[in-house]
Amino acid sequence: MISDDGGIGLMQITNTAGYDVDKLKYDLPYNIKAGIEFLVNNFKRGDLPKINDHDPANLESWYFAIMAYNGTVPANSPFYQETGEINYNAYQEKVYKKLSEFGAVNAHIRSIPMKSTDFEYDRESSDPIEFLKNSYVMDEALLTPTKQLFEVGETVTYEGSGIRSIPSTQGTLIPVASSDSMEIISAPVYDVNEDSRNQFVWYPVEMSKNGKVVKGYIASQYAVKK
Repeated sequence: MISDDGGIGLMQITNTAGYDVDKLKYDLPYNIKAGIEFLVNNFKRGDLPKINDHDPANLESWYFAIMAYNGTVPANSPFYQETGEINYNAYQEKVYKKLSEFGAVNAHIRSIPMKSTDFEYDRESSDPIEFLKNSYVMDEALLTPTKQLFEVGETVTYEGSGIRSIPSTQGTLIPVASSDSMEIISAPVYDVNEDSRNQFVWYPVEMSKNGKVVKGYIASQYAVKK
């Protein structure tokens, strides 16, 4: 799968320096790994604005790294310079919208205190955006920590409808209360339903219920660290 602009594979890799081009075309894990490497390198860049303490566990911290993945070009400015209106067609805005649609992850992107005057560019030029502000401070209460980094042995509560018998919404449901404590017993796994479009992972957990040990799976998006 090669796009019109030469992007290769699932992660649409255009900069192939240092990579095996054939593997990028036909080796899916290799292609994904390359995309992750580009994204992480963007996160480490010193020329992109940062949110609060730039903690990678907070989804808002990745806003500008995601922008740079597609390019810090005028088309990806958070605002239309001419009108000051939000540019919902910017690449990074579309990414966060998809996260919200498929993973029920509502990162507070609009709470980043950005202004149209923070970005300068010439729409008639291919020159990158000039960032006039290099850091933003968000209300800590609005930051969205990832739910996919809980560790084995951690205790969580669950705001979902219940524990599933298999890592899928098609699994048998075991109802639990939001106050019930459960322990994560192994690393998270992906949905067993190959047609699933959910972006969350499943945590294997166990808990005591009515004097018995109950084991099953919970969707990461509804897990809450206790």
